[in-house]
Amino acid sequence: MEELLPESLLSALEREAEKRGTTPEAVMVEMLLRLANPDERPRILLEAAEKSLERGRRLAEKGGDVEALRAAWTAALLALDSLEPPEEEPGGLERYWRLSLVAEEKGAPLEAWYAALAAGVAAKSGLDGGRHVEKILELVTDLVEALKRAQG
Repeated sequence: MEELLPESLLSALEREAEKRGTTPEAVMVEMLLRLANPDERPRILLEAAEKSLERGRRLAEKGGDVEALRAAWTAALLALDSLEPPEEEPGGLERYWRLSLVAEEKGAPLEAWYAALAAGVAAKSGLDGGRHVEKILELVTDLVEALKRAQG
């Protein structure tokens, strides 16, 4: 993203992501979703989550643990966003906490949400993920796959 957008726009994206309790990538996807048919929203969000996971795996292979964890966190948020339309006011972490329980009802392992939270905290803190990265990517993949199955 840094290569495409001016610093002032990146800063605006980061502020909006902070306000919403999400990531700049998830904010961008949400903004672009306005161009799509509303009926396609869940499918598009799950596809975006898969893309974020693919990016996370590539980054992890290259040793980019912090960015891989951020990609896992983004994937989890996008997947959870597929469960309901966005709220007028950003719901932040409380909304995602609630959606994690909805995801569990649809067959997603709650442990995937815990892993996503750990990824979000580690990425935001700039922590090296070490051995955790692979497991977190695996668990977030389980979350995305369960929601894809539930969507039919």
